Amino acid sequence: MKTLTINVYGMACGGCSGRVERGLAELAGVEKVEASHDADQTTLFYDADAVDPALLNDVVAEKIKAMGFSLQAE
Repeated sequence: MKTLTINVYGMACGGCSGRVERGLAELAGVEKVEASHDADQTTLFYDADAVDPALLNDVVAEKIKAMGFSLQAE
């Protein structure tokens, strides 16, 4: 299992972290997601055989934006 850690901004509470975790867990090949609103950080645990790691960044970025969060500090 591989990991991808990204900064996710706009998570203000545990509910936001849970929303990010549930949303990203829906992505193909993602086994587990841990999001921290305190650290503005999210880690995905994924199966590199089931998902192309080169495409995962783009798919995650699109999903984060669709949920109303950002990958850049404002």
